[in-house]
Amino acid sequence: MKRASQRWSLLPGGPSPLAAERTGRKRSESGVALVMALAATALLTVLVFDFTFSARLQWKKAAAGVKARQAALLADSGVYVAMAALQLDAAVDKASGSNGGSDWLGETWATGLPPMETGYGRLALRIEDESGRLNLNRVNLPVPRAALERLLDSQGLESDFSGPLQDWIDKDDRVPANRDGAESSWYRSAEPPYLPRNGPLLSFAELALLKGMDADTLRALRPFASVLPLAVARVNVNTAPPEVLAALHPSLDDDLVLGRLLQARASAGISSWQEVLSTAGSSVAAAKSLLGFKSGWFRVRSSGAVGDTYRSVEALLNRQEGRIHIIYWLRRHGPNLGGMDAPGLGGLDDLDLPGSGRAGAL
Repeated sequence: MKRASQRWSLLPGGPSPLAAERTGRKRSESGVALVMALAATALLTVLVFDFTFSARLQWKKAAAGVKARQAALLADSGVYVAMAALQLDAAVDKASGSNGGSDWLGETWATGLPPMETGYGRLALRIEDESGRLNLNRVNLPVPRAALERLLDSQGLESDFSGPLQDWIDKDDRVPANRDGAESSWYRSAEPPYLPRNGPLLSFAELALLKGMDADTLRALRPFASVLPLAVARVNVNTAPPEVLAALHPSLDDDLVLGRLLQARASAGISSWQEVLSTAGSSVAAAKSLLGFKSGWFRVRSSGAVGDTYRSVEALLNRQEGRIHIIYWLRRHGPNLGGMDAPGLGGLDDLDLPGSGRAGAL
């Protein structure tokens, strides 16, 4: 049979062995080339997809960074607006000859700025008078300590942190035998360990470090307490929540007295001790050293939003003779005022404002 096939291939018109071999080789090479072409196309597709994905990712990161920066600048601008408002308030008082008058809740700085469109994003602003709250740095003095105890009791808050607060502020490392407290030995055993300041609090947030302090108590205490220098002894009767006035002195813990004071301050503010006596009566004479009529310390909260990106600032400002001094300036992610994270524009739904308990009754 082999010889027959050889003879057949030599016949005219029969296939040549060399041609058949070349044909098979070409087909093999064509198949390899096709596979290589498909592989190259797949590789290029992967590279193009990766490049496109990386480019889109970088673009999104850049866009998010721009929005975050714009929101942060909006929040910063809110603090500068607050500074201007406080300076303007002082200038108006000076120009009207009432520089020794009062700071009260009917003035422009106290009204707040609801969420509004600026053309670059949304901005909301609130200025709160820290001079209308209990100064916790004075808790080692008998009268402020008693006021704090009455405030905690009226709000149904545990007073477990009162002793540790006194120890945190005092300069010694000794816990008196007549009360619960905490000094360096307790804080060294915490995880992680740390030491008490043994000096005045620098910010309200520092209270979170105290033994016995929890988030609910801290949140509930914020509308009624402040952290100011030890020398700030008086509470502004025009801006203090009713709960603070009632806790300040037993003579003020009377619904009739508080009602008269709140009514008097609502129209134009109380500007002298004589007005207090004529409004509330001589029974409040013992509280004279605790009440003031002007404010020098203000907490500013400002939130900026660009799209769904939020940035906020909290600042503590001190106003002296019309000049504004920045005590601290804290930037945060997210809004720090209610209403900023809700769709549309609305009012300031601020859960940190004083509760409606006694205030609502009056």
